[in-house]
Amino acid sequence: MAERLEHLAFSPRAEGGPPLETYTTSTAEHGEIYRATPDYVRWMRSRYPGYGDGNHRKVAAPGRAPEGVGEKPRFKQHAPLDTGG
Repeated sequence: MAERLEHLAFSPRAEGGPPLETYTTSTAEHGEIYRATPDYVRWMRSRYPGYGDGNHRKVAAPGRAPEGVGEKPRFKQHAPLDTGG
């Protein structure tokens, strides 16, 4: 087992792989806070454009339904019942 760990720790990493350290932790009032390291954020952005920039405008907002959609009733409409009132 120790040999395997040494091999993993000291072997060259694949070209373009993520950094070994991906996050840091700090303790705050309500528990631990995990943050991505700057190297990891840089690596993720190189693979996934827009990662972590907080820009949600890239996703289109839902729009109006196309004309004619939703105008027909799902069930056949019947004439009102004569209650003889």
